[in-house]
Amino acid sequence: MPETEEGWLKISEQFQKKWNFPNVLGAIDGKHIPLMTPPKSGSLFYNYKHFFSIVLMALVHGNYKSIYVEVGCNGRFSDGGVFAGCTLVEALNKRLANIPKIAPLPNTNELVSFHILGDEAFPLREDLLTPFPFRNMSSKQRIFNYRLSRARRVVENAFDILCSRFRLFLNRIALSPEKVELLVILSCALHNFLKESKSNLGSAETVNCETKLTSLQSLRLPYINNSTIVSKEKRYRLMEYFSSGSVEWQESMI
Repeated sequence: MPETEEGWLKISEQFQKKWNFPNVLGAIDGKHIPLMTPPKSGSLFYNYKHFFSIVLMALVHGNYKSIYVEVGCNGRFSDGGVFAGCTLVEALNKRLANIPKIAPLPNTNELVSFHILGDEAFPLREDLLTPFPFRNMSSKQRIFNYRLSRARRVVENAFDILCSRFRLFLNRIALSPEKVELLVILSCALHNFLKESKSNLGSAETVNCETKLTSLQSLRLPYINNSTIVSKEKRYRLMEYFSSGSVEWQESMI
């Protein structure tokens, strides 16, 4: 993760420039890494999709590089606890990561705090934006959900790039969970190196962020409806911002 506020601001600038979403610290998601049945493990690594796995949780930059990864929770681990138990959440809660506090929305004087982008599986927090519930949405809510989904999908496509570059992730891996954990961490580090060196290995540059491509299985995180008034009010303000300062293509996408 960035060690300075300036490092986080560079990530935010990239998301705004490339994906038209302000004050973003990264997009987060979790995936199951498939394993062959670990010996003497019983059902410990057996997940809801009926295969054995460990979990990769990743926070991703707007250019598909990994900002933060955590690997090792067994596939049977309580899905809600996968996110809640991440060291990233602890850093956010204790404000240990030198994250900038607030910045004005582009072309306005309205100050808004910084945030991570997640899908509907994650809890809405002031520092973690998620979509509006999908039933009975207004047109403004649909616009917000589209803008969030478009920017957040970089994490889905980062997983797809990882699978394309390292095709062993397309099948169940015949190694111990400990070795798979190390393998995933090294693969993510090499992915970042290749991205930094602008390598075409895995055709990373051809990924279209409008299309969900990844072959890894998503986590199943329970919907948690205990969001604070502050986080809901922040999401509403961003909804109004996207509706009033619309980009030319968003109306045709909802």
